[in-house]
Amino acid sequence: IPFPSNLLFDDYLSSFDLVIFQNFKYDPFVDKKYLGNIQKYVQSGGAFLMIGGDLSFQGGGYSQTPIEEILPVHFRERPQSFVDASFQPTLNEEFIQHPILRLEKDLALNREVWQSLPPLQGINKGLVADKNAHVLAQYMKGEEPPVPILVTGNYGKGRSVSLATDSVWNWNLRNVGSGGSGRYFQKFWNNVIDWLIAEP
Repeated sequence: IPFPSNLLFDDYLSSFDLVIFQNFKYDPFVDKKYLGNIQKYVQSGGAFLMIGGDLSFQGGGYSQTPIEEILPVHFRERPQSFVDASFQPTLNEEFIQHPILRLEKDLALNREVWQSLPPLQGINKGLVADKNAHVLAQYMKGEEPPVPILVTGNYGKGRSVSLATDSVWNWNLRNVGSGGSGRYFQKFWNNVIDWLIAEP
């Protein structure tokens, strides 16, 4: 069955609350002209989320496309491949009370929860946060420049988020596998989606 590009990114696009590209290389499935439709959709009040992986961001061929325009990050001129490294994301204290980061209402407990989550695996490193974007979490290692991991931004009337890793599932499966709960994994995604679609 051919990928229904014309239906998804033309006929029905305006009816969606949110478009998500998760480790998705568009070229084999979607004509480049439809990327401009997604840009117009976000500009008019839609929401877009890109989740990392080796086929996301630069790896998905999104450099200098309308998708790069709507993201809250831009790509370094020299492409950097997806790095398979384990890390604990560092929260940005400036945005510690951002709705997406609020896994618990109590601030002290919220910090404890974030520190207790299992580490993530894999980073899209060739990203730079846009001037007016909010970097909520980043990858920090020694003297290396920080890498924006979780970034939010506005584009026109719409909103976008970039998540430069594809392993947030660790917060669910690893926690449950060790006898814990996947509650914070669910809460995180509820927060991301609620913020993107401006849920009151």
